[in-house]
Amino acid sequence: MAENRTLSLNEEELVQAKAQAKRECATIGPRCQQWQSRVDQLTREMAPLRAVSVDPRGDALVRLAILLGFESGKVRAIVAAVDPVVLPLFLELSSILFMGAAFQCRHRPATETIAQPLQAATVNNLKDCSRVYTKEEAQQDLKRLREAGSGRYLAARWGRDPATVSRWLAEWSEDGTIARERNGKTVKAIVAA
Repeated sequence: MAENRTLSLNEEELVQAKAQAKRECATIGPRCQQWQSRVDQLTREMAPLRAVSVDPRGDALVRLAILLGFESGKVRAIVAAVDPVVLPLFLELSSILFMGAAFQCRHRPATETIAQPLQAATVNNLKDCSRVYTKEEAQQDLKRLREAGSGRYLAARWGRDPATVSRWLAEWSEDGTIARERNGKTVKAIVAA
């Protein structure tokens, strides 16, 4: 900005010096030579200076707008008003988008782990999960179900710890009361006929 200010002051002084030199040099004399030397001195001082844009983005958009036939003053005003908002807004939205993509949260419905034939029946029975079942009540409930999907579902249904339910299922499997069948990651408990 200081360089731009110096350049503009030198340009103004050069214009004045050229005008004075033109007026004084109508007749060649000592004052004409002084003004000519001043013009030469200002020209040498301005040679290494160049205009530096204070707002390069705004200048680029103004040049583009002029090519498209828009008025440069309005475009510069619009860029000056919108520019401070656009970059932070873009950065905020992109960070939300990328963070959402990076840290996805997958919620699985409770009925996903239940055996397929029992989905409709067990969804209705989930309302009875408010009480804690004893081992005998749990065995009777399992006989009513005839088939259950996973130990986690039964633990939630009976109000028990999954480790306790797993132990009960292992005991009933050893007794022959139930048969256990692996289906992928889940182990289905089927009541023996």
